[in-house]
Amino acid sequence: MSVTVTFMVQTVVKQVLTEGEKFLMTFFEPISLGEQGVYEIVNNLASLAARFILAPVEESAYLMFSSLVDRVKPSSQQNQAKLERAVTLLCHLTKAMTLVGLFIFTFGFNFSELALGLYASRQFSSGLASKLLRWQCLYILVISINGMTEGFAVAVMTERRLNMFNIVLVVLSLGFIASSFLLTKLFGSLGLVLANTINMTGRILHSILFINNYLSSTSLVWIRHILLDKKLGLSFLVTFVFLRISETSLCCQSLVWSLLHLGIGCFMFLLNVILVYKIEGQLVDSLWSYFYTKKKQN
Repeated sequence: MSVTVTFMVQTVVKQVLTEGEKFLMTFFEPISLGEQGVYEIVNNLASLAARFILAPVEESAYLMFSSLVDRVKPSSQQNQAKLERAVTLLCHLTKAMTLVGLFIFTFGFNFSELALGLYASRQFSSGLASKLLRWQCLYILVISINGMTEGFAVAVMTERRLNMFNIVLVVLSLGFIASSFLLTKLFGSLGLVLANTINMTGRILHSILFINNYLSSTSLVWIRHILLDKKLGLSFLVTFVFLRISETSLCCQSLVWSLLHLGIGCFMFLLNVILVYKIEGQLVDSLWSYFYTKKKQN
């Protein structure tokens, strides 16, 4: 029963963190009503990726972690085969979701103006809206990583550690409020996106430190297994720079130039997909095999 109460408190605190900017805009009005309207539209559009791509994977991952690890026991007393399987799954999923987040950031950042122009109008897309959507793509990259690390951490936390985690979330929520006020003064509504990104980065760091401490009594290593291959990192960097030049030079001046920018983007996307499968084909195959087997068992 007490664990249920702990999770309920955690859910409330996480909801405050997730929707914190809405409370700020409602009660304190750090930005103008016009900016609030633009922010809400862009935020709702960006959240589609989180709802339909990230959230289902996060929920499934948490259930899998919970089924493999007993939160009551320390890592040294766990079934080591199951624990190793859980850590392997954590590494694979974290790397996979990082790749998904990188695709969203790299291409979303450089196609925000075109996407908003198609969604609304050229006038709407050329101002604040496209800037907000670009940085929302960075936020999506950060939450794609947090979903896996925090999911594993919460799945293995004891009741006492969960209560401590709730305190951490409260501290982070206070930090979010303070950073939101400061950053909105400096950057307007963009400051809310940056404050959310900083807050989520703090949660990632907390989860990493907790997982390292949790696994310290075992021989399992996980950090180096979630890092991307240098070739992939370089590929995304080159793609990002190339698409920035393409968007700045071509996009949205006319239909022909916009289509050319879109064509370049599709070509670069295909190249990156091929490179990901060539370098991380084993990762893709293992995750497909795991989820397919799990689905057949259910």
